[in-house]
Amino acid sequence: MTYFCTFSYQARADGSLEAPKDDVALRAARAQRIRPLVTVTNFDGTNFNPSLAHTILANASIRRRLIDNMASTCKAKGYGGVNVDFEHMQPEDRPLYNQFIAQLRDSLHAQGLSVSIAMGPKTADNPTQSWMGAFDYKTLGSEVDFLMLMTYEWGWVGGPPLAGILQHNSHS
Repeated sequence: MTYFCTFSYQARADGSLEAPKDDVALRAARAQRIRPLVTVTNFDGTNFNPSLAHTILANASIRRRLIDNMASTCKAKGYGGVNVDFEHMQPEDRPLYNQFIAQLRDSLHAQGLSVSIAMGPKTADNPTQSWMGAFDYKTLGSEVDFLMLMTYEWGWVGGPPLAGILQHNSHS
């Protein structure tokens, strides 16, 4: 295993982070020489919150505060980088998310830290699509060190993975 992601440091509307209890996990990762990554989410304690993501992305000073908090958390706790897992963002926030990731990359790379993102798979780019429209694969792919496609349980919890259905249908 190369990376270990803690889940999750929850971004707050003021740019602060609510940290999980991660000391045991960090010690275990270090003992196995696995590079730990801070996973930062727009999870509000109940759901991935599109309004919370928008508040952060739309305000330059909040974005800067969050980026600074991510960097200081990495340095203080020995993380090797950040994995951003913002979900259910508004499609209109696509340019703001691209800007945020570019700013995060510039800040973290200057400190020798990596930047990655988690996002769902898609077969085409539809910028107005709910849930996935905010993800500009082409731009984001050029801004991050790597990305993680969330392909588990794609579809809905009670049904088969959608990726399997798409693959099956494409070969019919």
